[in-house]
Amino acid sequence: MNNKGFTMVELIVSFMLTSIIVIILVQIIINLKEIYEYSDVKTELLTKQATISNRINEQLLNKQLSNIEECDDIVNYCLNFMFTDGSMTKLIVDTSNQTITIGNDKIKLADDSYFGKIDASITPLANVAENKNDSILKIQVDIEHDYFEDQNFGLYLVYQYDYQKMNLSYLNFG
Repeated sequence: MNNKGFTMVELIVSFMLTSIIVIILVQIIINLKEIYEYSDVKTELLTKQATISNRINEQLLNKQLSNIEECDDIVNYCLNFMFTDGSMTKLIVDTSNQTITIGNDKIKLADDSYFGKIDASITPLANVAENKNDSILKIQVDIEHDYFEDQNFGLYLVYQYDYQKMNLSYLNFG
């Protein structure tokens, strides 16, 4: 008798091996898709973080800050940066619309990201010579995302200034 063909055992073994290979490939594709989505979201968050920081730093480096006041905006967190040339820039953190506005630039948060801690504080420095930068203004606006539980993609600004030239004694931004 001439038996040309596959036995039932051979067919079952080949089917099982093919199934295992397909399952592994599908799992790899799913993992690659998740990695791509995470990296895409992280890139967007880092880009927006850099944009926000650059907009504020451009103002603070190119102009002489004379004062900072809280805005009369009850709904949002808002600060007015006033400069010695008479110009003013607003920093508005709108938690309901998920935007940060710096002057004329409005930056929307990445999808599924949200604001965390929002705070501004003033810290006097000890043992600093007279007519030197003797105080620090800190502004913190955390931007978080569920994908990245331990990372903050927000704004953390530290500005050292001379208390005699710019009398900031109280901010209630947070």
